Amino acid sequence: MSKSSRTLKITKGGTIYTCDLYTTAQEARRGIYPDFPILRANVDGVDLYAASVEMNNCDTQREWTPLVIKDDGTTQYCVSQRAFFSITITTVANETITITANNQPSDGSGTGSYSFTSGTHWFPYGTTWTASVAGTTGYNAGSLTASSGTVTNGNVTVTAGAASLKTYTLALNGTSNQTITLKYKNRNAANTGYEAEVTKTSTGSNQSWTVRHGTTWTASVAGATGWTAGSLSPGTSGTVTAATTVKANAATYKTFALKLNGTSNQTITLKYKNKNSNGTFSAEVTKTSTGSAQSWTVGYGTTWTASLAAATGYTKGTLSGSSGTVTAATTVSATAATAITPTISFSRTGQTTSQYYFTVTYTNTSGSRVTTGNNPSSVKIKYNTTIVIKKVNAGGAIEVYQGSTYKTAISLKGNTWTSGGLTGNTTFKINGISTSYQSGGEG
Repeated sequence: MSKSSRTLKITKGGTIYTCDLYTTAQEARRGIYPDFPILRANVDGVDLYAASVEMNNCDTQREWTPLVIKDDGTTQYCVSQRAFFSITITTVANETITITANNQPSDGSGTGSYSFTSGTHWFPYGTTWTASVAGTTGYNAGSLTASSGTVTNGNVTVTAGAASLKTYTLALNGTSNQTITLKYKNRNAANTGYEAEVTKTSTGSNQSWTVRHGTTWTASVAGATGWTAGSLSPGTSGTVTAATTVKANAATYKTFALKLNGTSNQTITLKYKNKNSNGTFSAEVTKTSTGSAQSWTVGYGTTWTASLAAATGYTKGTLSGSSGTVTAATTVSATAATAITPTISFSRTGQTTSQYYFTVTYTNTSGSRVTTGNNPSSVKIKYNTTIVIKKVNAGGAIEVYQGSTYKTAISLKGNTWTSGGLTGNTTFKINGISTSYQSGGEG
């Protein structure tokens, strides 16, 4: 079966119409129209056939001729120059089938070649065609029933198998000193919703799962104790439209400032062992306070101890703490040291009339040298300073006792006795006696 090399020429009004002739009636009847009347021509004893088209389509179809065939006296057909056959695309959801023919269709659309993605189009005998199929976004196309052919003695229908959602790898990279939590909802196969949410956590090794196009995911990352988590990539959420890997930059070991505040009139001794990122401790470091604050950068988990000692003449303050473990910025400090200001008390025994009066000259807590009035009961002095006891009037004598220890007797008016440096609370007893002494002062 084929197109004959012979042709039929029809002339009307000076116009010549050349019609192809076919070796079988089927070729001339356009496949699906077996009852169409056709023009049979016997050439050299061989029956050849010319195609026809219904008269009411003659004006809209290409390559018709003015030669009319009457079928039943009512329906008329015009002889066609060529036989046309249909190429039909049966569409499939979520994919596009494209057919490209090397001829124009019967309605004259296109120039030279013609492509279409749906419906039925009629092409002349001998037209060659190719077909391709592509899935819409997120879909893999099914297989074509045919990918190419030549129109000869029958109509052509092209379709494809069902499209399927694309699948991709959703990977979760391994990491250390931090944990990535990945949650995803796999798109269902029908692409109408999602499967139940799945939660995965990172380990030291990479993990991966196969998911469908449109799967949604969220991710969070938390550093291990003492570590700051890295930043997530490609982010904290997304929709899978290609192979996707969720990962995080490396975690970093936390470090903090260990600060030793400055102080005066006392010394803070700070000892610490820096904890390293590998869990080991460095050798102990000893630092002492100065008048200014000092600071060092140490790792999370660093241990420390502190002690406090007052300078001579001072009472130490209170430490903010005596030991600890660094888990945040830490400051070791102490309340202010306070100066020791001894209280010097005086008691009188024996004779107490005016001839036994005395005064005291001392250095007060502000550092000034001052003298009391007669017979003071007590004075408060600067640490490690002296006092001077003076007999005010003539007559009699006064004995001076420091605590229970006799120190001197002063008999003359205006004579004095000077103590040593006093560093604590002290009581002096002034004992008035009638015995006359020739000289005063401690012997």
